[in-house]
Amino acid sequence: MLSLLKKQAVFSFLLDKIRQGRLAHCYLLESESMEAAQGIARMVASALFCGGESKDRRPCFDCPACRRVLAGEHVDVHTLNAYDAGKRVPLAEVRAFLQDNFVSPCEGDWRVFIIENAQELSIAAQNALLKAIEETPPNTVYFLLTCDISRLLPTVRSRAVRERLTPFTEEEIYSLLRKEQIPDSIARDACRFAFGSIDRARRYATDEAFQAMKRTVEEYFAALEEGAGFTRLCLIVPP
Repeated sequence: MLSLLKKQAVFSFLLDKIRQGRLAHCYLLESESMEAAQGIARMVASALFCGGESKDRRPCFDCPACRRVLAGEHVDVHTLNAYDAGKRVPLAEVRAFLQDNFVSPCEGDWRVFIIENAQELSIAAQNALLKAIEETPPNTVYFLLTCDISRLLPTVRSRAVRERLTPFTEEEIYSLLRKEQIPDSIARDACRFAFGSIDRARRYATDEAFQAMKRTVEEYFAALEEGAGFTRLCLIVPP
């Protein structure tokens, strides 16, 4: 995954901002893949906490700090996954998540707050987040990850630097699925319908309902090419 994410221009852009000392207090990462957006956010966080010897080669991805950040275990990196089967995340949950906003970092010089599927926050929760962003203390950065920016309040969008992640190619997704021992034909089909999203491709590759639907569609069109009658087509896809 790291080899794929390193190709993202967004990561290079944010890394340059860190080196220039010009990192903004809030970034809005828009992507079809939460996994890709989360990877970018954690890699940037790794650069902030990296203990590697060479400052020009941070993040090193090998020091204890980098490893804890990438594993989601660093005490100064807070993550909230706002997705719960389409259920809006309430104000109380976001307030609890942000309660350490003004607490000094424990192990490094930064505090990082990552909110996945930020579009699922309720209006009240987004307003609470907006207040926290507007009062962001020094050396604190927010990453709002979303697949649907239109569901975020205009005021929230205006306070963040917006970056759109480039979708992965079919070959990049295929390569990742094959490394995960997904059979060749299934991996190819999943890539074809994923539209650049690793998350979607992985779901399709492991979803029996999707595989069954695909077989039904293939049987239907094969029957059409053979000139099958109405009765046979109805047996394949009941009216």
